[in-house]
Amino acid sequence: MQVRAFLNICPHAGRRLDWAPGQFLKSREGHLVCAAHGASFALDSGDCIAGPCKGDRLRAVPVDVRDGQVYLA
Repeated sequence: MQVRAFLNICPHAGRRLDWAPGQFLKSREGHLVCAAHGASFALDSGDCIAGPCKGDRLRAVPVDVRDGQVYLA
């Protein structure tokens, strides 16, 4: 299993992506959706594929998986 992590900040306006702490919207296609402006992000790359920041991307956070646990790298 591959784990990816991104900062919880939309590149469009610098706002949080979640609509409540730890509560994220997901599209029918499986994309992460910004609760503030509706931008859609691919979970495998963080690329913005639709919305006001199309062509931009989420900022990746390096992580390591050790013994089934995820750690900040």
